[in-house]
Amino acid sequence: MPAPLRNPTLALVGLGVVALLCIQLLRHAITLETAAWRALLTVAVLAAVDRIALPIGRAMLSASGAKPRVDAADNDDQRRVP
Repeated sequence: MPAPLRNPTLALVGLGVVALLCIQLLRHAITLETAAWRALLTVAVLAAVDRIALPIGRAMLSASGAKPRVDAADNDDQRRVP
């Protein structure tokens, strides 16, 4: 079974696309076969973006010198002198 998307924003985009397909089906604007192909294409594209494009983008940002976010708890530990 395929793993779910890791990014909740991409999951919401996929949900929106499926909702639009449902509306088009109810209005008889597209056929069931067309809706199925569009849904499969949407899932494939979102999975590729989630598994390939986002990690590459994050790696490029971290390599460019952008500082990662530091939690407040980590900040407190660094200020303490032993």
